[in-house]
Amino acid sequence: EQVNGDSKNTKLTEAKLSVSELLSSDDPFAVGIGLRIVSGEYGATTKRPRRVGSFDLVLLSYAVKMNGVDELVITKCDMLREYSKTNDKKMPIVTGYELDSQKIDYVPGATNAFYRVTPHIKKSNIFSEDVSAVRSFDKLPDSLKTFVREVEKASGCKVIGLGVGPKRDQYIVI
Repeated sequence: EQVNGDSKNTKLTEAKLSVSELLSSDDPFAVGIGLRIVSGEYGATTKRPRRVGSFDLVLLSYAVKMNGVDELVITKCDMLREYSKTNDKKMPIVTGYELDSQKIDYVPGATNAFYRVTPHIKKSNIFSEDVSAVRSFDKLPDSLKTFVREVEKASGCKVIGLGVGPKRDQYIVI
């Protein structure tokens, strides 16, 4: 059930849902709701639910180029393990798009064209371990290290840090 514009009722409704059922659903939207509940993805001021979708390397690359970014920090890495509770136990990553039956690796400049793109999604292996106590990049699961390198390659930007939990000390400097 979706409640538009009423954040209190949305959270009450979501509290009644089974996160394990949502995460094991074949519906990506239901999986996103499960991930939102587990990770607490609600607006800080409005408390409205945030949309949780696939990690989009194409949009990240575009944002890096448009904003002159030269270093990245990836937060909520501890929450990536929730993908290990999904049916395929993998994390979806958008690696490209298809526009009018043609593969593209860029964000279309026109809004009407962007609405017509279909994402190409790669399913990546993900870890199931708790990484919230890890403070060294070398001690992270291989699948997380591979993800970081994939982000660096796609964005052309160095990842300098990872958040592995909600506390200030749950941070890894790379």
